[in-house]
Amino acid sequence: MVFKYKVKEGHVSADLDYVDENSMSLEHVNEGWVRRSATTPIQDADLILPSSGNTLADLSNIIIDGTRPRIIKVNLDEGYKGTNYSYADTIIINVDFSANVSFVGIAPSMKILLDHNQREAKYLEGYGTKQFQYAYKVQIGDSCSNCKMSFLHLISEVNSYIVRHCSNPPLPVNVTMSLDDGT
Repeated sequence: MVFKYKVKEGHVSADLDYVDENSMSLEHVNEGWVRRSATTPIQDADLILPSSGNTLADLSNIIIDGTRPRIIKVNLDEGYKGTNYSYADTIIINVDFSANVSFVGIAPSMKILLDHNQREAKYLEGYGTKQFQYAYKVQIGDSCSNCKMSFLHLISEVNSYIVRHCSNPPLPVNVTMSLDDGT
């Protein structure tokens, strides 16, 4: 017999196993049975599962992680903190996630708030890792002293989204970011 288990958001197990030796039952199936394939004599199968040594956990080492990735930190790349920037300078911004992430479709851009000007940073790299990097090129009109960047949100095109980097089905990423100082 082959069983299919579909991992859903919130499912977590360090070593997947069944509950106990009585975990396989037909109590939810009307008039169902498991029988040996011969017709004589007809015999129902013993549905008692192994209790130790030969359990699913003992033989498989299956880890289930159905947690939805989230943004844990947004900051400037180390070499960019406390530096003065001029027109056309590029600032690298890191977005750290709680798990490896990728995107489906077009790479997401990032909206940032530079004093009172909303700007867009372009995706650079990080597909399949815990960190996406973005580049913002200083524009004419970007002027402030002791400037604070606030990171508004990641933007995906229609039918594009950020997901946990894994086999199917991917979990969407919680891309909510704080408007607090992101430096």
